[in-house]
This record gives sequence, structure tokens and C-alpha cells, in this order.
Amino acid sequence: MSRYKTLEALQNDRDNFIMIKDSVKWGNCEVNIRGEDNVLIIQDGVSLDDVTINLVGNHNIVFLGNDLNLKATISCGNDSIVYLGEKVRFANKGIIHAGECGIIILSGDNYFGNNTLIHTSDLFGLYDLNDGKRVNQAMPIYFGKHTFASNNVEFKRGTICGSGCAVGTNSVIDKWLACNTYYYGNPAMLQKEHVFWEPNNVGLDTLNSKFLLSKNRDHYVYDNSSDEKLFKLFNEKLVGNPNIDDKINFLTQLNELL
Repeated sequence: MSRYKTLEALQNDRDNFIMIKDSVKWGNCEVNIRGEDNVLIIQDGVSLDDVTINLVGNHNIVFLGNDLNLKATISCGNDSIVYLGEKVRFANKGIIHAGECGIIILSGDNYFGNNTLIHTSDLFGLYDLNDGKRVNQAMPIYFGKHTFASNNVEFKRGTICGSGCAVGTNSVIDKWLACNTYYYGNPAMLQKEHVFWEPNNVGLDTLNSKFLLSKNRDHYVYDNSSDEKLFKLFNEKLVGNPNIDDKINFLTQLNELL
């Protein structure tokens, strides 16, 4: 395994594709690569602090979008994808694991509290006693835009978080959360529909919250059908696609589609 602790050393890797913009801030970070033809793309304005990226196997893709603030461990294993869009924020070191050809897409403007766990597989095989078929296959995880997760939240395989949704502390998610909903619990249950969240104005009174919504409605209110089309497009372009160049091109253009 090749271990890189500086950007200069990482960019000298000859067996994998590394593209890192000059404006990237790099503090106490490490990239570990065991394999070939892996892709790591880090865009402008990205700030990495106490970040570890593990690329194990071949043909993995990690794409970190513009103006992203990350404290996390990212791990990919063989033909897996992690895409973090613009303005993704982690309050403290989260764990993001895409294994078994897994796909994790954070569309952008996604906020996570302390101790977030996002994983596409259970890291073990579970099989039916009668027919021997596996019952816990890896599944993609998709986030829409402007989502919020409080502290100690786990997102399991198959999770789909609709745009504008929020998740409370100590919750475990393994389902589709509709747009502009609030979920909480283990397992997480729907607590409230038709809500919006705001990170910078806690304790707004009714008058001010209505004013905020009226001025920024497109930022807070989302449509389930638009999310469904977007997530369907993710499946069509990424799931089971053996062409790594096609996947890179799609991810590079993804921000324009969002």
C-alpha cells in the first residue's frame, strides 16, 4: 500500500489518476492507495482537516466538490464511488464507506454533526438458511440538496435522503426520506412533514421564519418528483457501468445538473 501525507507526494503517484486544484487546503491528511486506476479529484475551495482517504482495489472514484469543508475518513473498495458536492460540511470526523461496488452521492449543501456514519454495506455477508441467497447486498446511498443530520446519525445501505430533509440526534436511517421532512429515532420514524431547516438562525419567531422562507423559497422547498428523476439518473449512469471514463465525465458535470 502506498501512503501519502503530502500533496506533492500524492500527485507523483503514477498508477492512479490524481487531480487536485492549487487552492485546496490540506491539514493533517493522509491518502492510502492499494491498487491501480483509482481516481481522486479535489476541486477548488476544498478544506481538508484530519482527513483520511483509503482507496483499496481498482477503479474507485472519490470526487470532492467546490467549497467543501471535510473532517472524515473516506474508504472505497473496488469499483466504488464517493461524490461529495459543493458546500458539504462535517462538524467532526465522520466515516464514509463505499464498499462492494458501492455508490455514495451527497448532492451538495449537506450538513452533518458529530460522529456521522455512512456506509453502503454491512461489511459482512448474511445468507438465507434455506436457499443460501445473500440477503444484505450492498446498496447505493443518495442525498439530495440542503439536508441536515444532527450528532451520532448512521445512514445505512439503501438510504435516500430527499432534498430539504432533516434527521435528529442518535438516529439510524435505512429508508427513503421525502423532501422537507423531519425524521428521528432508531429506527428513524417520520416526525413532521412540510418543514424547512435553517442552520444559522436558531430560535426564529413565526414572523421572521415566514419572511426567511418568502425570500429564499427555492433554497428551502423541494419537489419529490425532481429528486426521483435525479436519483433515477444516478442509477442509470453509475450503477453497473464498467466504463470509468463515463462515470468520471458524469460526476464532473453533475453539479450543473443539480
